Amino acid sequence: MRVLTTLLSLSAAGALVAPAAASAACPAPASGWKSCLRGSFTVADDGSARVTELRVTLVERRDCSATLPRRRVKLLLDEVAPVERSAKRRARSCRNDVARWKATLREPEDRPWGLRAGDELFADWTRLDDGDDRARITIPEASIED
Repeated sequence: MRVLTTLLSLSAAGALVAPAAASAACPAPASGWKSCLRGSFTVADDGSARVTELRVTLVERRDCSATLPRRRVKLLLDEVAPVERSAKRRARSCRNDVARWKATLREPEDRPWGLRAGDELFADWTRLDDGDDRARITIPEASIED
C-alpha cells in the first residue's frame, strides 16, 4: 500500500504561510485575533487519513498588562463534530501587545479519529467568538503514482 505524507500550513484568513521562523508561522494581525493550523497527515491509497501532528496557534493583539485568559482548543470535523479536545490548558505568552496560545494535537494509535482525504478540520478555541474565522485545514487527497 502506497502512502502519501503531506505537510500543510493554513491560517484562518486562508493564506498559505511559509514558516521562515517560529513566529512567522502565524503572524500577528493588525488588530483583533487570528487562528492558524499547521498539519502533517498520512493518507493511504484507500483514502483513509491519519494526523501525524497538528499545531494550532491563536494570536491576539491585546494589552499585555491585562491578565491573559486560559484557553483550550477543540478540533472539529466539518465545523460540527468534535474530533479531539486538548487535555490541558494551552501555553500562553504575551509580548509587545501580542498574545499567543499554542497547542499540538496528535492522533493516538489506539483511538483513530476516522478521517478521510478531503475532510476539513477546524480549530475552535474556548473563550473566543470564532464565527466564520476559525482556522481550517483540508486533508489532501492521495496522489496516484505510477
